[in-house]
Amino acid sequence: MKKLLLILIALLLVWGLFFRESDAPTVLPGLRVASVPEQTATDKKPWMVGEAKIVPLAAYSLSARVLSRKRYFFDATAKIAPLDLALGWGDMSDTAVIKTLQISQGSRWYEYFYDENCPIAPGAIGIQSANVHCLPADSFVEESLLSLRKNSFVSLRGYLVEVQFAGQPSWRSSLTRDDTGTGACEIFWITNVNEFYPQSL
Repeated sequence: MKKLLLILIALLLVWGLFFRESDAPTVLPGLRVASVPEQTATDKKPWMVGEAKIVPLAAYSLSARVLSRKRYFFDATAKIAPLDLALGWGDMSDTAVIKTLQISQGSRWYEYFYDENCPIAPGAIGIQSANVHCLPADSFVEESLLSLRKNSFVSLRGYLVEVQFAGQPSWRSSLTRDDTGTGACEIFWITNVNEFYPQSL
């Protein structure tokens, strides 16, 4: 029993040293992303990824703060969308707001809880943040996405898409930023990833 316990402790130490994800440094209150996501029409044709058909719905780009990140390995969409990012812009990229929130992700959902000190209206939280299912366009984009840490600031570009799976229900992106609940997530085929440091006050 003692030997088993020592092995377990050793494994936990290895996990802590090599696999545990640290957060990016927190920026000063007042630094934020001033821009809002940009969505435009596209005439790009669908393409295949394995047996899944990717149908572009709109060209999309945004700059945002990573509020939370969740890696997926085993669900039905993990192969094509290995990462979800909870992203915030405007007030939801400001440390003064974020520190009053509890944010979590799981089962492809993003949840937040606010306390009485939250300086913005509760309704503003949902429309200045989003849970984004990230579909990397190539291995370089995937590596860049997986290297993002909580509190990072990132600019992303690509397409909001519908993913049509063989013999399964399709997975369709939201096309508006003011929805919440089921169907409100952005399903984002990402072609470009750039981290940056916020300059706006």
